[in-house]
Amino acid sequence: MKSIFSYFIYLLIPVLLITSHSNIVESKKTDKSRNEIIIYIPKINLKKNIYSFNDQKNDVNKNIFLAINYDFNTLKGSTILAAHSGNSEVSYFDDLDKLGLNDEIIIETNNKIISYEVDKIYLINKTGKFNYQDYDKGVYLITCSKKYKKKQLVIYAKSRKIIKKSAFF
Repeated sequence: MKSIFSYFIYLLIPVLLITSHSNIVESKKTDKSRNEIIIYIPKINLKKNIYSFNDQKNDVNKNIFLAINYDFNTLKGSTILAAHSGNSEVSYFDDLDKLGLNDEIIIETNNKIISYEVDKIYLINKTGKFNYQDYDKGVYLITCSKKYKKKQLVIYAKSRKIIKKSAFF
């Protein structure tokens, strides 16, 4: 009886190993297929993930907020990114006021690296609404003004260069 049981165990272990290995491979495929978006702003040493529009993590109180359902793969129109400034853990745009004209903003997606150049810097009233030019291929970064409580700082950067990433990276 022990020999039949031992034989069964020896047959079962490889099946379990193969099954668990295929689950690991499948989960890696799922993670790889996500549309990851990362913003880099070299001048202020910012590197942060941006979550897709429908993701629960796309929340200004937790991360950089993607304000419209924008597809970085087609690059049609402009996108709006908003984050807090101040002294909390989620004040990702705290140093945005240090940016100047022609400074670089880089957004990386699964298949592209997009380089933007700061073109306009201005203040708007803090109303919860923002009028922007959707036909541009640019990015708007918005945060609260440090100087004026009832204003928001807007940084507009226009698309400068698009690099398609290699399939090997």
